[in-house]
Amino acid sequence: MFVLAIARGVREGWLPESYRENAERGWEGIAGKISNEDIVTGICRGIPIGHTVQFYEERRTFDNDPRGLRAVIQAGIETELLMNRLFITKQ
Repeated sequence: MFVLAIARGVREGWLPESYRENAERGWEGIAGKISNEDIVTGICRGIPIGHTVQFYEERRTFDNDPRGLRAVIQAGIETELLMNRLFITKQ
């Protein structure tokens, strides 16, 4: 969701152009979690508040979990729009 927000912010002019590299590097990290078979790995489901670092480090992750797929798809679309300077016009 951070990649989505940064990419959209730069594209819409809400953030300085200097943030563009952050969005692109963030997308590279996400894309590294997508296999050649289009499986998105490492998605952590929603979690309660933990009280230790170990609690978060030991969270299970799931492949293609729908809770994370939407964020991946939206971040990919927004980054593509930014990288190609495409703008969606509001009706």
